[in-house]
Amino acid sequence: MALFTPLTLPNGTSIPNRIAKAAMEENMADADHAPSDALLRLYDAWAQGGRA
Repeated sequence: MALFTPLTLPNGTSIPNRIAKAAMEENMADADHAPSDALLRLYDAWAQGGRA
């Protein structure tokens, strides 16, 4: 197994590499404790993935 090869989980979901991030607190909520635009952009960037 290599870090940047796909991994298929028992439920059939494929992770494109061995680095996965669970949802967690980023301290980027707005005043109403809802996701801020900055937080949405951050998670979008992470979702795009790829190698740096």
